[in-house]
Amino acid sequence: MSITEPDDDDERVMPVRQQRSMVRQQAILHAGRDLLQKVPFDTLRMEQIANEANCSVGTLYQRFKDKDALLDVIMEEVVAELDDLVTEEVSSHRIRGLSAQVGIWHVVSVARGFLLANQGLLRAIIARQLRQSDAISPLQQAGARVVSVSFEALSECNDDFRATVTPENYQLALQMVIGTLNNAIISRPGPYQIEDAAIVDQLTLAVCRITGLPVSQP
Repeated sequence: MSITEPDDDDERVMPVRQQRSMVRQQAILHAGRDLLQKVPFDTLRMEQIANEANCSVGTLYQRFKDKDALLDVIMEEVVAELDDLVTEEVSSHRIRGLSAQVGIWHVVSVARGFLLANQGLLRAIIARQLRQSDAISPLQQAGARVVSVSFEALSECNDDFRATVTPENYQLALQMVIGTLNNAIISRPGPYQIEDAAIVDQLTLAVCRITGLPVSQP
């Protein structure tokens, strides 16, 4: 389902045909993303979104049946952004010439930056999954792509990584990274929060230890 032309079978999101409607929809999506950074999804009201987007509630409901439908389109937009980010920042042309540890640091830094910028969306997804236990977030598939693309790039560009790290150990290590970053947003247990840049250094060291790579203190 694309952002401007939803699946014909999805009656929760109305199709966009005119340029003016596309501009209005982008304003609504921007408003929704901005509010999710400040307002919990379960308490967010469609009236708040309409007010933030400078449109009527009626106009909002003409486009989206409910806020779950709006969340789906926001997620689709963010997943597309993550796909572009992975292609640009986690592929071999960014990793080439880096040591294994620095390459891993770069991957962890990209993951942390993405989640830091989309904290509200992540909280909204978790809130919905608590209500709908069978709901699968598209971000889970996007996370798997981060793991596979970065493993291929690091293997291609670094002899130490290629000789030492197995796909299974790397997947386990990156699951730990993503889980810890998520927890730093949702539960915030410490000692490092998602806003703390030092979390990248510590997670990089943990990945190196799990995968058997030599480590040096940052």
